[in-house]
Amino acid sequence: MFRLGLKSLVFVASLAVLLVFPLLLLEAPGLPARSASTQGDTAAGRYDPDGRVLEPSPTPGPTPTPSPTPILTPTPTVAPTPAAGARLELGTVTLAGRSSRGNVEVWARNIRSPAGLGTFELSVLFDPARIRINAVVGTPPFAVTSTALEPANANGRLTIAAFITVWPGPTGDVLLGTINVTALTPGIHSLALTTALLSDTQGLPIPGSAVHGSVTGLEKLKIRKSVRVGLDEDGVVVIFIGISDIINPATGEQVLLQKNIKQFRGELLVPSGSAAMLGGREGGDGFNVPVLSRPASGASSLPAAAVKAKPPLPGTTLARLVPRLTGARDAQVDITVKLPSLIAGDDEFEMEEDAPTTITFRRGAVRGRPHSDASDALFIAQHRVGMLDVSQLDPLNAASIHHDGSGGDRISMNDALFLIQQIVGLRDTSFVLLP
Repeated sequence: MFRLGLKSLVFVASLAVLLVFPLLLLEAPGLPARSASTQGDTAAGRYDPDGRVLEPSPTPGPTPTPSPTPILTPTPTVAPTPAAGARLELGTVTLAGRSSRGNVEVWARNIRSPAGLGTFELSVLFDPARIRINAVVGTPPFAVTSTALEPANANGRLTIAAFITVWPGPTGDVLLGTINVTALTPGIHSLALTTALLSDTQGLPIPGSAVHGSVTGLEKLKIRKSVRVGLDEDGVVVIFIGISDIINPATGEQVLLQKNIKQFRGELLVPSGSAAMLGGREGGDGFNVPVLSRPASGASSLPAAAVKAKPPLPGTTLARLVPRLTGARDAQVDITVKLPSLIAGDDEFEMEEDAPTTITFRRGAVRGRPHSDASDALFIAQHRVGMLDVSQLDPLNAASIHHDGSGGDRISMNDALFLIQQIVGLRDTSFVLLP
C-alpha cells in the first residue's frame, strides 16, 4: 500500500509540474510570455518567437477627463474708466461802475469720459458786500437749477446743479452756463468754488480739479483811441477816429466791454486861420453823423449819439471828420483830437481817454518833409497814375493844395499844378493866383 501511494504521489507531482511550469514561465522576471502565434503582443510591446522586442509599446498617459459642454453666458458690460484731468472752472470778468453787469462763464474742461458729461454740481462762495448775483443761465442741453438769488446774495453762497437731457453727453471743453454779476465796489473780488462735482451719463464720477473765478470792479476805464488820416470811399480825405483798446488803468490790460456804447463826446483843437473842419460823416457799426459846434475858443465839439447792436471792438470807428488846411504852404498846423468820455450801458457809465492825440500837417508837403518842392508835385502825379499808394503820401497835405468844394478835398492833378505854379511864383503861399 505504501508503494501504491508513492507511485500515486509521483504521478500527481509530475502532473503538477507540467501544469504549473508554463505559468511560472509567464511570471518569470525578464522573460515575457508568448502567445501561440509566431509573434506576440503584450503590454510591454511586440515580440518575435525568440522573445526579441519588435516594437515597444508607448508609455500610457493619464486618462483624459472629458470636457463639459460649454454653456453660453452674456459678456458682462465693463464700465469705462473715468478720465482724469478734468476741471470745473469759473471765468473772470472786469466791470466798471457800480451798476455795471457782466457774465462769469462756467466751464467743464477736458471731459474725456466716453459717456460724456451727464451732471455737475458746484457751490460758489463770495462776499455779498462786493458782488451781487443777478442771474444764473444754463447752456442747453443742461437743465440748470440754482439757489434762489435773494438768499444767495444774503448769505454769499450760490449752489448750481444741472443734468443733461441727451445721451451721450458732451466731451472736451463744455460751456455749462453763465453767472451774471455786478461789482458793488472797486477791486478784485473772489468767486471761490467749494463744491465741484462732475459725473458722466452713466453716473460715474469724473475726477478733476476746481479753478476759482474773480470779478474785478473799476471806477473808470480808459479808452485808447485810434486817429488816422486816409481816403474815404469817395476819395475825400478824412480823419478816422476810432477805439483802439479799452484798458484797465490799474493793470494796463485790455478789457472786453460787456455793454453797448450809447454816446461819445469828442473835441477837436483846430488852429484858427490855418485849418477848418468841414463836417462829419457816419462812423462804423451804426454811429450817427457827429454834430459839430464851433465855439469862439477855436475848439470844435463832437457830441454824437450812437445806436449799437454789440459792444465795441478794437478798430471800431466812432466818427469820420472832413478837415481842410487853409494856411500858407509848409506852415505847421497841429490838430488835436480828444475823446474825453464815452458813455456805455443803461447806467451811462463814463470812460475817459488815455491821452489826447495830436497830428501835424504842412500844406503842400506831400512827402512829409518840413519843406515842399517840385518833387512833391511829382509824387502827386505818380499817385494818380498808380505808381504810389496813398499810404506813401501825406494825403491831407496833398489834397488841401487845391480846394475842391464844401464836401471835402481829393488828391488830384490840380494839386500838383497849383504847387508848381506857387513854386514858380504864379501863386502866393496860400495858393491864391497872383494878379
